[in-house]
Amino acid sequence: LVTGDVPVQAYRVGSIYVTQFHPELDAPLLADRMRVYVNHGYFAPDEMEDIIDQAHAAGLGNDQMRVLANFVTHHRSN
Repeated sequence: LVTGDVPVQAYRVGSIYVTQFHPELDAPLLADRMRVYVNHGYFAPDEMEDIIDQAHAAGLGNDQMRVLANFVTHHRSN
């Protein structure tokens, strides 16, 4: 249902829809989540601010929100 850098980012099995990413995640939410998990081994703590800056610069959240909006439109039309 959704492709990109990762070949399968969303799919459907019967009436169940699944994403391989967090479509609700934008740059501010990512920053909040990173601050909670800063010392849990997901990334080097000294790289956190650079990653957050990159997420903001890349417009993280813009495409993801469009995916959610398109899903709602599709679901309501079926």
